[in-house]
Amino acid sequence: MLVQLNFKVLISTDVFNMRPSTCVLPIVPLFHACSWGIAYSAPLAGAKIVFPGPRYDPEALTDLMTAESVNYCAGVPSVFIPLVQYWRDHGNKPPSLAMAVMGGTAPPPSLCAALEEDFGIEFRHAWGMTEMSPLGTVNTLMPEHRALPLEQRRIFQTKQGRPPFGVEVRIVDDDGNRLPHDGIVFGELQVRGPWVIQSYFKDDESRLTEDGWFPTGDVATIDSQCYIHITDRSKDLIKSGGEWISSIDVENTAMGHDVQLPLRSKRQLQLALGRHVFLNSSPIGQVPLPPHPVHRVHDALGVLLGRVGIVVKPVIPWGQMRVGLPQHGHEPLF
Repeated sequence: MLVQLNFKVLISTDVFNMRPSTCVLPIVPLFHACSWGIAYSAPLAGAKIVFPGPRYDPEALTDLMTAESVNYCAGVPSVFIPLVQYWRDHGNKPPSLAMAVMGGTAPPPSLCAALEEDFGIEFRHAWGMTEMSPLGTVNTLMPEHRALPLEQRRIFQTKQGRPPFGVEVRIVDDDGNRLPHDGIVFGELQVRGPWVIQSYFKDDESRLTEDGWFPTGDVATIDSQCYIHITDRSKDLIKSGGEWISSIDVENTAMGHDVQLPLRSKRQLQLALGRHVFLNSSPIGQVPLPPHPVHRVHDALGVLLGRVGIVVKPVIPWGQMRVGLPQHGHEPLF
């Protein structure tokens, strides 16, 4: 009964907004939190559900959306980024597509802007866990949020949103003390509710705190309207100069910049985008680097990382900058 109530919540207007006229394409594997619950909630709403099959490339997904008149889809940012670029290059955005729900990781504001401004697709950011069966929050804008200046609204949309009926959230410090919901102070995100797990399969040990909350392992802020903003996984925070820095903020800043990146090879680009750049063994971020001359590397890094409060100092020659690979040693960028 609780599971049915959970999926009933998923199809409500302020969550996934499903109805019999909806045709939904979950670009999410069934093994990933049951396609975020869509595999169950769509039939409950009487909606048509379309699965992508083995091909997740932009051309195949676009053709499928067009052929099946998909008006709703869900997936991670890494799926939508090449989709948006494909639609720009070919001018063939599926005409019926009206809403995209994104989760898995925080999308860059530039992606939110592209979907809504360039293609007229409503964007909603959601967050959840398998342990929550699976939805935790969804970012549906209130009228006051829609009235914000465009740039502020785009930043607000990267928040994970508010919990629906049945889910409670809080943040605590290292000692388990409850922290204020002021949108500034961050702490470990904890959740509770009737469909949040107590223990794992074949494991009798309770995973809850003494007062019944489930620790998510995420670090977040919560504002006065209960919108959460996950700043990082606790294990992914970067410590530099005694300060904690969100790797998500660094990555989103890097993804949103407009420097062209004609690096020598695809391998270099993957390294620059996907791994921490190290200076004197201190991780300073995940940023794609501009081309030579090398002084432009310092300039670009300084601008990008300065936006998230990191001061870049050239403690080693820029030509010797290397990308740290945990299992594969170090590989030079230039």
